[in-house]
Amino acid sequence: MADLTQTDTQLDTQKELKNTIKETPNKQKIRLIFPYADNSKYKKLGVKWDNENKMWYFPSITGELPDNLKPLKCYKIAINYDDKEYYKPLLASMRWDKNDKIWLINQEDYDKFSNL
Repeated sequence: MADLTQTDTQLDTQKELKNTIKETPNKQKIRLIFPYADNSKYKKLGVKWDNENKMWYFPSITGELPDNLKPLKCYKIAINYDDKEYYKPLLASMRWDKNDKIWLINQEDYDKFSNL
């Protein structure tokens, strides 16, 4: 009978913990773009792979990126599909997002794109 009482106590403790869990309002997956060959380097910095969405991201509690990951932040750009052959050689990070049906580039290429 003591085992059942102990189990009930553990269940009560788990219920109490669930009621006191603090929500993280700014929690985000900040999408990143970088060459696959660099993935082990960025994994050491906390970057994760989202297998469902097929993307690299940084799990941020504050909504901010560490300075060393800011150049990898992903941006959406709107270009005509027929113009992709012009932009791809200029923007090395350019990727197609098949879910959102839009082109993505990292910060470095976004700066180049903005000045074209």
